[in-house]
Amino acid sequence: MTRFAPGTVLNNRYRLEAELGRGGTGTVFRAHDPDLDREVAVKILTHLELGMDGRARLQKEAQAIAKLNHPNIVAVYDVGELDDVPFIVMEYVEGLDLHRRPPKDATQIVDVARQVSLALQHAHESGVIHRDLKPENVLVQSDGTAKLVDFGIARSVASRMTTEGQISGTVFYLAPELALGQDYDGRADLYALGVMLYEFSVGSLPFDQGDPLAVVSQHINATPISPRALNPDVSPRLEALILQLLSKEQGQRPPSAAAVIEALDDPDLLDPAATTDPEMAVLDRIARGRFVGRQKELKQARAIWMQTMAGAGQTLLISGEPGIGKSSLTRELATQAEISGGRALIGECYAEGGAPYSPFSQILRQVLPKESDNGASLPEFVLADLMSLTPELRPYFSDLPEVPPLDPESEQRRLFESMVTLFTSLSEQSPLILVIEDAHWADSGSLSMLRYLARRTKGQPVMLVATYREVELDESRPLQEMLVELNRERLASRLKLSRFGKDETRELLSAIFQDEITPDFLDGIYSETEGNPFFIEEICKSLVEEGKLYFEDGGWHCPDMVDLDLPQSVRVAIQSRLAKLPDEVLDGLRMAAVLGHEFDFDILVAASNLDEEALIDALEAAERAQLVKEISRERGGTFRFAHAVIATTLLEGLSGLRRRRMHHQVAAAIENLRPDDYEALAHHYYESGDVEGGLKYSLRAGDRALGLSAHSEARRHFNRALEIASVEGRTDELAIIHLAIGDIESTGDFNLALESYEQALALTQDPIQQSIIKVKIGRLHAATGNEQGVPLLQEAVETLDPDTHGNELALAIASIGRFHHNRGQHRLAIEQLEKAREIADPLNDVETLIYVYLFLAGAYQHLADFRHSNEWARRQIELGSEAKYAFMEAMGYEYLAENHAFMGRWEAALEHAERDEEIGQQNGLSDRVRWAKMVKLWALHGMGQPELAIEEGSLSLEQAETYGDRRLAVLDGAQLARAYADCDDFDTARKHAELSTERAHELDQAYMIGTAQDGLAYVQGLQGEWQQALTSREVTVKAHEGSDNRLIPMVNGPGLAEALLETGQVEEAAKTARDVLDLARESKSPIQEARTLRVLGRIHAHLEEFDAAEKAYADAVKFCEEWGGQLLAGRVMLDWSLLQAAQESKQRAAATLEASLKIFEAAGAKFWVDRARAAIDQLTLQEESRDG
Repeated sequence: MTRFAPGTVLNNRYRLEAELGRGGTGTVFRAHDPDLDREVAVKILTHLELGMDGRARLQKEAQAIAKLNHPNIVAVYDVGELDDVPFIVMEYVEGLDLHRRPPKDATQIVDVARQVSLALQHAHESGVIHRDLKPENVLVQSDGTAKLVDFGIARSVASRMTTEGQISGTVFYLAPELALGQDYDGRADLYALGVMLYEFSVGSLPFDQGDPLAVVSQHINATPISPRALNPDVSPRLEALILQLLSKEQGQRPPSAAAVIEALDDPDLLDPAATTDPEMAVLDRIARGRFVGRQKELKQARAIWMQTMAGAGQTLLISGEPGIGKSSLTRELATQAEISGGRALIGECYAEGGAPYSPFSQILRQVLPKESDNGASLPEFVLADLMSLTPELRPYFSDLPEVPPLDPESEQRRLFESMVTLFTSLSEQSPLILVIEDAHWADSGSLSMLRYLARRTKGQPVMLVATYREVELDESRPLQEMLVELNRERLASRLKLSRFGKDETRELLSAIFQDEITPDFLDGIYSETEGNPFFIEEICKSLVEEGKLYFEDGGWHCPDMVDLDLPQSVRVAIQSRLAKLPDEVLDGLRMAAVLGHEFDFDILVAASNLDEEALIDALEAAERAQLVKEISRERGGTFRFAHAVIATTLLEGLSGLRRRRMHHQVAAAIENLRPDDYEALAHHYYESGDVEGGLKYSLRAGDRALGLSAHSEARRHFNRALEIASVEGRTDELAIIHLAIGDIESTGDFNLALESYEQALALTQDPIQQSIIKVKIGRLHAATGNEQGVPLLQEAVETLDPDTHGNELALAIASIGRFHHNRGQHRLAIEQLEKAREIADPLNDVETLIYVYLFLAGAYQHLADFRHSNEWARRQIELGSEAKYAFMEAMGYEYLAENHAFMGRWEAALEHAERDEEIGQQNGLSDRVRWAKMVKLWALHGMGQPELAIEEGSLSLEQAETYGDRRLAVLDGAQLARAYADCDDFDTARKHAELSTERAHELDQAYMIGTAQDGLAYVQGLQGEWQQALTSREVTVKAHEGSDNRLIPMVNGPGLAEALLETGQVEEAAKTARDVLDLARESKSPIQEARTLRVLGRIHAHLEEFDAAEKAYADAVKFCEEWGGQLLAGRVMLDWSLLQAAQESKQRAAATLEASLKIFEAAGAKFWVDRARAAIDQLTLQEESRDG
């Protein structure tokens, strides 16, 4: 590579003569241009790592800059490359830059600023943005002429990030939009000009604390200290201009360089007597928004973000007491994520509640309008789904189709998956960080969604962050449950924020006052606050406002600590500060506090007794007092209290009567301006004591929550409505409320749902509505096989008209079918279910059809008619897939998996179970995952892999016990008992078998009893306890007396026949085996046929019917080899070898035994390995005895 030094000639033209200086992007030389015989400056961009595209872009920008012709801009003459290193040839200027020769006084400051502004005006009007304006890039000639240099070669912040997360190059003049990689225009240069004016006027930069990344964060988050607080000689109007230039939002800065020139030309700009509105507040002297004291925690959080950027997203939980700094940490983390090229989306939760999924609705509002052209490349049905959370955004997406309605649970899953699709799409553009603030106030739907996202986005460039107060956990059961789930599944890391120690307290105080902190002051503050950051800040503000802390002679002063009289709690500190405000300001703030932690100005105006101008004055005073902050300019402005404790403290000073009146004023204002905000209307009318409004909007809010499957919120609203309606004796509303509560509880608390439905029925007069409620009650009873529901269902069938209430009628008939199914009358069940299907098919209601298909598949399965069961399972899969009803699609695969397992078609069973599990994992359906693992246990065991089977089954059982899934626990226990027994672990096998049996009898369901007893009998038989095994088998037979179930007799039959044989009941054993064999053949179940043939072989051998025994064993082995039933094949061979040995076919017997041993050893089935080896040893002894 060429070494650039004096004497080097570039492009056969420019001879480098002397080095003038070095900077972040390269080295500047004085050079001579012989073609034009003039001195030039050449900048060699040695530090810019530019590829081909970058060099082309630089060439294009240089061409644009070269067209600039202004006395305050250094002219660009040429651009070129040498050995792929770009260089720029510029006008040579004699003089020093502003960094080395800053202006001496205010007049010079304004003069230089005006010249720079003129240069910027010309550049901006020519379409050129500087992007790296700083004192080093302004050269001042001896006559005072300022010239701007280095246009267009600035690098983005993200490109300057090192692998350690630090930033190279200067960041002191960086506009927030440039730091965040957002769209920018000439106002980014005006921000940098504002930093320069601040620096020249005050003698220090507005933001310079910490490393470069911390400085960038301060540009984005921190408020600069008032220039006059640091230099009282700065004129009010110059200060106002500087602060306007330093506005975080581009729209709040001067609109153009021309506007800045106009302000600089103001004849009163430097007049110390010229006033501005508002005047400087006393709190403007202290620093705000600096991040201090949490560097360790930030480092841990950043490490997770760096993993997220690499595609390994995680969830971070941040906990701590109120005021401990959770929001500050998440804000800093989000800022640094955005600086590094990520995107931060933040949703907040509030104590007064809100609509279901409120924090996610806030996030959608941040995203969707900006993506209105393409919806973040989302499918239409996904966007349509998301509109349910943000209906006000519908105008942006007017052509979207309506989403098909499903049952609430399925709609919730679909909504969750749509949210995953959105975030996945966004994360493909840039890594995401999603923050949910104050999750202890979150609704259950939001917490469920957060948990779902934690599962589904793991392994994607998406980081989830949730903050919460530990002290609120007792009041938030949904949050407790979410934390347990995330911890159990190892999906989250946790940061617990503790109070500051003395060192961190000193650091915070130093940042606030930008001054040294005396030991006495530190001790006093730390002793009173115990290191709570918010309390520290509030005490400091209180002391400053009271004048006990004052700024004088360039520093902060206070009396002795004993004379300070520090507030003894954060509330006392806030009360002290509030007491200094004028009454009108307090009145406005109290009304705002009634509105909530966050409030809209237009609602406040409509609700308040103050006029608009007075409210504006009140909010401006509150902002100066740092009690509230404007966060949005929509709807006249949205404001937020600096901390929730401030709003709480304001409300504590109100009497009950006054508070109720204010709630009513707020409710009336919201009803007029936001009539669809049912949740807020319900809250405020209820708090005001307005019965009509409270009842009306509680019902509407409950319906909306129920429609979104936000059950906890629906329950809260309906219980509030129930309270009002009960007191007022509103019969019609009571019936509606009880019905709604029944719907909520029907998926959880059976008894409460039943009680609610029965109360609704008792209060309802309309016969049709009564019938609909009877169907709901009947469905609950049918689920458990309780005959009490049948009369109600039959009454509904007689009343409901198929033309007007076809779906309800179909559900009633199908529920009667389900009752018969659960009672073991499967043919009756099919008869009723087919009737229901004939009504439901033309109506094409997904919920009704899936309900019918589900139990048709189940009824045919229990008749061992696997062909028809599979047909209905496949129709269920098809319907579930079309309707995006993942749960039902997965259920179809479960039926296919079970049916193939019953038939012994293990590979197909495993394939379907894995698909069931995959759908469950993709959609957060934990029940599907654990049920799929049960079938995998079954299939793997059948395939001769008991150890793998035990691994899957143990996970399934653990989850079944965690979730209280008793039916699954029975099935898992029975299968695990068999697998452990085959591995010769009889202690564990018997424990599982006995616990499974106990659970099955508690459920009192024949199928469960049969399955559990089968597992227990298997263990007993292997241990030689044949009489006990026979008793267990007979319990199964008795449990199915009167049932037409063919599945359990087929599964139980071979074991029953073997137990009969072992207890000497040979004839009964033979009859049982022949009956089961016929049933297995009718059902086309090769595994059941092979199991039965093995036992028949033993029976024939016992009866010395050797040819029949040989044929039975041979056929059994053939079936096993064809369908992969390895363990069963080994058992058949073991029995067969005994027959061969008895027939003096010792050589055949030895070969058969060796084959069985090989199977058992490959499977790791220790019990059978030992059996086979013992048989081989016995055979060897017989041979030796005969030879001897």
